[in-house]
Amino acid sequence: MSTHDRPGTTPEPRSTGDTSGLDGPDQRRAHPAPNPERIVLGRFSLEHRRIEVYQLAGRSTTSVRLRRIAPEPVVDLGYINRIGSPFARLHLYRAEWSAALRRAARDKASAIWHHAARHEAEVEG
Repeated sequence: MSTHDRPGTTPEPRSTGDTSGLDGPDQRRAHPAPNPERIVLGRFSLEHRRIEVYQLAGRSTTSVRLRRIAPEPVVDLGYINRIGSPFARLHLYRAEWSAALRRAARDKASAIWHHAARHEAEVEG
C-alpha cells in the first residue's frame, strides 16, 4: 500500500527534476549555463547549400562548426577539428556526402578559418 492509498497520510513529494527554486552550495544548478556565443567567421556555397562557418566563444580556436543556413530549415551539419593542420577532419552529424563534397567543404571552411585567423592577428598584433 503506497502513501497515496492510506487514509490520513500525506503523499511524499515526488521529484520532478525542477530545481528552479533551489539555491545553496549543495543544490543542483538552478539555471542551465547560457549557450556560448557563436562567432561567425564566414559563409560559403556548396552545390545548393549555403553554409555558415563559426566558432563558439571560449572554446578551441582550432575547431570550427558548420551549419546549413539555406535552404531552410537551418541545420547543424558538423564540425572540423584540428583545423589548420594536416590532420584536420570533417565530422558530419547526419549528412552522407561523397568524398569530393566532404573535401570541398573542408577546404572552403579551412580557407575561411585561415582568413579570419590572419585578420585577427592583424588586429591584435
